[in-house]
Amino acid sequence: MKSRLIALCLFLVLIVALVPGVMAQDTSLCGNLSGDDCTALTTAITNTGAATSGAFTLSSVIDVKADDPTQAAHITIDGDGKFNGTYSMSMTDMASASTDPTAAMQKATEQLKSFSGEYNFTFGLPAEAAAMTGGQPLTLNVIFVDGVVYVDLSKLPASIAPMLQQMKLANGWQGLDLIDTITNASG
Repeated sequence: MKSRLIALCLFLVLIVALVPGVMAQDTSLCGNLSGDDCTALTTAITNTGAATSGAFTLSSVIDVKADDPTQAAHITIDGDGKFNGTYSMSMTDMASASTDPTAAMQKATEQLKSFSGEYNFTFGLPAEAAAMTGGQPLTLNVIFVDGVVYVDLSKLPASIAPMLQQMKLANGWQGLDLIDTITNASG
């Protein structure tokens, strides 16, 4: 369960880091907005997706409701970050990934080579998960540089240390070469 929780948190970090470029291509976000409001929104999203650098702050609450109360969850996410470089994937790119996955992977790895960023997140976890972290929030500090993602494992709750030791991970900064990982996964 702990490894799935960490994987989920890292996945959320990647989404937050890369979503502006993807969202810039989606005009279905307008819902019931007027034409002028929709234009303002899509223009802002397009400009954000085309930005070559920027910074953000984030404060979110996710409430998951379920028929079975034991499956409900309340998660808070607070974060900030900055980035330099562009990483965008249009809806056309995503659709073509299924017809030409090799080209999609090549585009993704090329864009990752010129992208860098620094992100800091604190996740307030549901009671079941908080028990695994000794009641402490889950803090992730992540840096992207030259296609490598680094995570500061020393910021994780002490209760996670045995799992890190079992995985032979040092209690400090650890890196994962995303370009190598994507290239190997796309084979």
